[in-house]
Amino acid sequence: MNTHDALPMLQAFFCGGLFLMIALLFKRGESPYKFMPSLCAFGLASLFGMQWLSILAAMAKAGHWPDVSIFNTLIFGILFVLAVRARGNVSRIFDLKRRPHHAMRHKHK
Repeated sequence: MNTHDALPMLQAFFCGGLFLMIALLFKRGESPYKFMPSLCAFGLASLFGMQWLSILAAMAKAGHWPDVSIFNTLIFGILFVLAVRARGNVSRIFDLKRRPHHAMRHKHK
């Protein structure tokens, strides 16, 4: 393995992880159903799953890792960290109104 192979492997890891987090590991529990976050979750899981499979299929077909963009890999990495932090909840990944808990406590003083 050389450094040229590390970037596609990293992108495959991020895309596969995002697909698994969003599509398979997230459990809604008692939360109310929301159409738009569910539609976004379906779209994101589909896109990340297709990218993951396309990288693995290119590896299987050609026998070497395909060329991928470092910028896409960085974006997938950032989204992966956000998805892990939100435990796969897409509405929490993109929740811009959410504030840290310590900021809420100091506001009432």
